[in-house]
Amino acid sequence: MTTIVMDTPEKRAVFHALQLKSALGLYIKTGMFVTRGATPRRLLDLASNYTGKKYKNSPAQREACFADLEAFLKPHLEAGTLATPQA
Repeated sequence: MTTIVMDTPEKRAVFHALQLKSALGLYIKTGMFVTRGATPRRLLDLASNYTGKKYKNSPAQREACFADLEAFLKPHLEAGTLATPQA
């Protein structure tokens, strides 16, 4: 079992990016919002902070943003940035 410990700003940023990717994926697949405030436009704006790219609110741009978030997260998840073995 693994415990997630977010004790550094980098770990918190990775966790936030994971949440954004999850929320954006839900909207892309089902059209549902995770919360009332998590509109596609807001999710794209927040994701821009991690990817460094600006996105327009269109289906193609949402897919591109999702792929860019995956690319941003891949090295962190492979390195185990969030994972800390449970004692």
